[in-house]
Amino acid sequence: MTSLYIPLLMVVTFLLLEWLFISYFSITPTTFRDYVVSTKRHDTPLLVYIILFTFLESGLIVRTIQQVHNLGLPWIIFEFLSSCMPFWIISCLALRMAPFMDNLSMSETIGSMYGRYPMLIISLSNICCSIVVIAIQMNIISLAISICLDWVHPNIITFLTILLLASYTVVGRMRVFSLTNIAQLAAFLITPLILSCWISMRIDQSLLELFRRLFTSQEKIHFSSLCHSDFNPPAILSLFLANLVSCIQPLIIQKVYMSSDHFQARTVFFYTGIFGVIIKFFILLFGVIVLAAAPQLPLTEIWSYILTDMPPALKGFVAISLLAVAISVADIYLNTASVMFSHDIIEGLMGQKGILYRYQIRLAKLTALLMGLVAILLSSYCDDLMELCKLYFDCFIPVATAPFILAVLGFRGTSRTILIGMVTGILAIWSWNKWIEPITTINGAFPSMVANCLAIVAAHYLCARPKKQVKVDPERQTN
Repeated sequence: MTSLYIPLLMVVTFLLLEWLFISYFSITPTTFRDYVVSTKRHDTPLLVYIILFTFLESGLIVRTIQQVHNLGLPWIIFEFLSSCMPFWIISCLALRMAPFMDNLSMSETIGSMYGRYPMLIISLSNICCSIVVIAIQMNIISLAISICLDWVHPNIITFLTILLLASYTVVGRMRVFSLTNIAQLAAFLITPLILSCWISMRIDQSLLELFRRLFTSQEKIHFSSLCHSDFNPPAILSLFLANLVSCIQPLIIQKVYMSSDHFQARTVFFYTGIFGVIIKFFILLFGVIVLAAAPQLPLTEIWSYILTDMPPALKGFVAISLLAVAISVADIYLNTASVMFSHDIIEGLMGQKGILYRYQIRLAKLTALLMGLVAILLSSYCDDLMELCKLYFDCFIPVATAPFILAVLGFRGTSRTILIGMVTGILAIWSWNKWIEPITTINGAFPSMVANCLAIVAAHYLCARPKKQVKVDPERQTN
């Protein structure tokens, strides 16, 4: 009976230590710019680590293992390409972002190019996608608690984690990474390796034997699976294209603006793509091992199978690693969304009057608390990680991605043309989700983004004001 309390004690101890570290590393920023992007004097390795930490949210490992078990080789190819190409796209765009490096957010960039109303719509869209990501982290928290601490009601630890997130916002620490975040990322990356060894020991087979059995008997891992009737290439392609532009979102663009210049931003995202491939390899390796050990297992029972008969201390370690990253990623997105509300939306509505710095900070903290509550409600309403991931794409890709890319590439449209494109993107994703996706199961985020872009370009040239013709005196023309 005593062993049942070990995971609970480990999790509670972690939460207490985390709160103490938050208080210890708290630094009161002197300006709102310091609160958002810090000093812009970060070394390249630190910025790479910060972006990787944001990329490796807890939903990634759970979602990857489930989809590798469900689809096999097609999802493995999808994840490998998605781990580097989005960052390399940002690396290429960074060379064109020199005029915007003094901005605080993605919305401010849109506002400086196209006016107040597009900025407000972009901010609202990005706030919605941040809430969805926070809801994903809340689901991971509940999953970690329910699996590793199955005899404790999940609401108890969930309530403690909510208090911890509130402490993050109330304390108002600087958004820089401390030793606690390094330990959290290390624990998160070590977890797949430890669980792989645990599965190998439990079924009394070496990893080489597991792989040999997988490649000889499991069709999901063969290239023939690409032609299987259950495989839907258009659906995977649509998700892949949406994932390619998924990094063009407020949190990642904010990390671009944390760089000292656009050349450092390009280098940071290039190396981030390389390390992303390496890290994703180990996560996919664990997913393949689970597929080899239990190929017929339903998706809903994967984690129950992994943690069956696991030693209590190891269960506690798994719970802590998932909780640690989920809490930190939720805090990062809470900070980004609250900054967009207090800086972009409020100042956009107030015009040049603005608000004082101390009121901006207080408003950001209050906004973070309210958004956390909304995210908890969303997580309780939907617990399917893939559906939440698609909702995350639908919230901002059809609305925000095309105008930002056009702004970076130098497109000089008017506020009216950008608003036409945004409305087109919103109507396109609404129509797609209502009539097309139920029939084809194809996500409409990327096609709606293309519709947004085409509408902007078409409106720009079709609504362009004709040039005034200058009348020339015939006598002067003959002379």
